[in-house]
Amino acid sequence: MNGQGGILIVGVDRTGKVVGISKDYSLVQNKNTDGFERELRNSVDKYLKQKIADTLVNVKFHLVERQHICEVIVKPSSKPIVLYDGDMQEFYVRVGNSTKLYLASAMIEYCQERFKTS
Repeated sequence: MNGQGGILIVGVDRTGKVVGISKDYSLVQNKNTDGFERELRNSVDKYLKQKIADTLVNVKFHLVERQHICEVIVKPSSKPIVLYDGDMQEFYVRVGNSTKLYLASAMIEYCQERFKTS
């Protein structure tokens, strides 16, 4: 969200093999795609403390090789998005194929450039 946005595929391993999300159902109240999406959206709201799950996150499910996978489409944000974990506040940016934690001074500089208004 702090970068260009992107797509996350849940249920496919690093080699591209479909593993599905059925094991993840044990972690949610409703043991199906509906329960999985509800928990995902609740987590986004909890850790980002901004009501952005409705506007910046789109969730789709696909049946591949008889298993459900989850496609999470994330749009870029027009304002900085901070991750809240207890008392900690962290600012991350996706750069290429990695996620980079920005410390305060780097975050300020990045935000001034990325989120400047015309």
